[in-house]
Amino acid sequence: MKMNVAKALLLVSTVAGLTGTAQAQTADGEGARVSNDIIVTARRIEERLQDVPIAITAYTQEDLAKRNVNNASDLATYTPSLQADNRFGTNNTTFAVRGFRQDLRTSAAVGIYFADVVAQRGGNGGSSVGDGAGPGSFFDLQNVQVLKGPQGTLFGRNTTGGAILLVPQKPKDRFEGYVEGTYGNYNQTRLQGVVNVPLSDIARLRIGADWNKRDGYIKNVSGVGPDRLANVDTFALRASLVVDLTPDLENYTIVSYSKSHDTGPIAKVAACSTTNQTLLALCNQQLARQAGEGFWTAQNVDPDPRSILEQWQIINTMTYQANDSLRIKNISSYGQITSFIQASLQGGFYRIPSGTLPNAAGTAQISTAGLEGRTFSYSALSSSPSGAGNQWNFTNELQLQGSAGDALTWQAGAYYETSRPMKANVGGGAQNLISCTATTVCQDVLRTFTGRRTGNSSFSTTYTSFENVGVYAQGTYKLAPGLNATAGIRYTWDKTSGGGTLRNYFFTAAGAPASITGVALAPGAVPYVCAISGASQAVDDAVLANGCTVSGSVKNKAPTWLLSLDYKPIDQVMVYAKYSRGYRQGAYSANAPIGYETWQPERIDAYEAGLKASFDGPVRGTFNIAGFYNKLSNMQLITAFASSTGAVGSTVVAVNVGKSRVKGLEVDASITPIPFLTFDASYALLDTKILAVGAVPSPYGKYDIIRSLATVGSRFPVTPRHKFIGGATLRLPVPEGMGQLSVSASYTYTSDYDYTTGVFGTLPSTELVNANLTWNSVAGAPVDLSVFATNLLNEKYVITANDNRTAAGHVSNSLGEPRMYGMRLRYRFGS
Repeated sequence: MKMNVAKALLLVSTVAGLTGTAQAQTADGEGARVSNDIIVTARRIEERLQDVPIAITAYTQEDLAKRNVNNASDLATYTPSLQADNRFGTNNTTFAVRGFRQDLRTSAAVGIYFADVVAQRGGNGGSSVGDGAGPGSFFDLQNVQVLKGPQGTLFGRNTTGGAILLVPQKPKDRFEGYVEGTYGNYNQTRLQGVVNVPLSDIARLRIGADWNKRDGYIKNVSGVGPDRLANVDTFALRASLVVDLTPDLENYTIVSYSKSHDTGPIAKVAACSTTNQTLLALCNQQLARQAGEGFWTAQNVDPDPRSILEQWQIINTMTYQANDSLRIKNISSYGQITSFIQASLQGGFYRIPSGTLPNAAGTAQISTAGLEGRTFSYSALSSSPSGAGNQWNFTNELQLQGSAGDALTWQAGAYYETSRPMKANVGGGAQNLISCTATTVCQDVLRTFTGRRTGNSSFSTTYTSFENVGVYAQGTYKLAPGLNATAGIRYTWDKTSGGGTLRNYFFTAAGAPASITGVALAPGAVPYVCAISGASQAVDDAVLANGCTVSGSVKNKAPTWLLSLDYKPIDQVMVYAKYSRGYRQGAYSANAPIGYETWQPERIDAYEAGLKASFDGPVRGTFNIAGFYNKLSNMQLITAFASSTGAVGSTVVAVNVGKSRVKGLEVDASITPIPFLTFDASYALLDTKILAVGAVPSPYGKYDIIRSLATVGSRFPVTPRHKFIGGATLRLPVPEGMGQLSVSASYTYTSDYDYTTGVFGTLPSTELVNANLTWNSVAGAPVDLSVFATNLLNEKYVITANDNRTAAGHVSNSLGEPRMYGMRLRYRFGS
């Protein structure tokens, strides 16, 4: 069911809703507080949100609860200029801010920070792991801050798009806590609890746990594997301890653990198109099997699909207040992240029927006798026994923060990070149009009909190591009353190294290994070719002679900087302008074609001007607006290399595409015209364009299909031109002493955007409506009750596009969540 914008706005204004802008409203007896009450750390010091000359969207923990934000994907629903990419599931979500995104095997363009520590890396292999906010990250937080634009001076590596800061609740000096339970449709059951205990006059402890389980919303109609897919099963535990070693020396330690174990990502085949008539017939049969089964369906080929993500981390922050004008802080962290994935990622489920199938050209029908019932897929993922990602990560940052009189505040620091694999042989494989019972026990069932080698079983074991070093300094000087100038510079050194063994196994229709020349194998012959290829046969022969093992490294270094002016003509109004240079490191990937294993850093020059205003009195509110223009050079975008004859397996790699530009506008506004009613709105306009593209060879050795997301004049992927979020909160009258009751709804409109190339690569626009009824302090008791619904109108929408028409004959899409609803009950205790 589609609804237009006018109807949606009418619904929101009637029901009274809640939006995901920076205004962060709170229902209480006196009305809503405005956003300048929120304390943020966007410049590594505590400041009011409205006093920071940066475009920021901020949320308190209460805001997250009212919006039912349980994971990184939910956060993007309410944030202008922020998009989520869930290709590998919600636990491996990557972000795009203002068009800057993390592609497969590239470093993050949006840095995720928890307690001032960047998210753990998971390697850059065949699936996205790490570099994000994992399961259990969004509970018991002080706030979440979405910083837009390059943040390369005060923050660490690779923040050309922006940074997302998750600030956990710090232990307090009083006994308090809560126990919360949630029950919803799809049998959602969630239990959460936090306790804060002052151990002594100098020590404070806070412990929290979050367990969330929900049945899958996608019906599996293949008859293979579980009946339901896209389920949730996560657990997170966090303990924080603050010890005042002396009146001037504080030690703050956080230990966190989380694990998710679900059925993994899967897409739904949506269309068939290919010149291969055998694949076309099989694809059309799949569409016929799922016809009439409803929108939220898919066909799974794996009897035991699963995605497991487990990570733990220790963060220690030591803060020394040397004197009134100097603070020294050291932030150290160590953690480990492991993952395992086994899933029918692209959603293809082909079954050899009884009778006949056409040959590839469609000129003859061939009997399927002996092969009836054999099932297979395309890009059916499987991890190695050691996992798809298996890294340990260490970071350390030394900060100096100080002032010189009333005119100058400054900070400087040094940063070090290293990330390395914990085990050898980390990686995985994919079964492509081949029926297997193990990696090397397979049947090329299509060879009978196509007359040539068609399927393969790819398997790779890879490793990647990272090392990053940076030094920085930034200062703000008061030029005149209300007028400040800020300048900062950072210099970064990066190194990426790695290697791996990448092989494609080929088989005959009968299941015996087939040689790379099509001649029957002699005993002891190699039953594989290398999964990567070079520009010539000599290069391929050399790699094959090395067992298909490659290695390499790349080093980058670059300065980044910031220059800005901000001016307050009156106390409640600030205007600002800034120029910043951003940098995203190049990297090395063993999965790339020979000659394309490395890519160069991406650089951005960003110009931004904005206004932040707030007003009090009978009518209260805020109005923030920012305009920006970004110029990019060496933009990193994914390019696909494939072979139409199956001579080598397909792969993707980042390629520097030349020059691009982004310009846009962001608006956040909130108004409380009467004490019990608040309206909010936010809007983002993003105009992206690729201006020049570097040369990508076609063909390149055995790769005769080269498909790049970068074409001159095209827009950036995963970047809608328009995004609007609107709503209001209505606080309902209740008798004194009965608590606070409010009803809310929100509306999010996202215009269409390109996910990949081709006619099926553009995702249509979406309109989502969410609603909440919240009763805090029920009947005066320390109990809070909330009834919630997300995607209230049960919008049918897709969140990814996988165009595999050439390789597999189908197009598939990942499906957005249907209507979710439930009830949440919290009991608070302590002071």
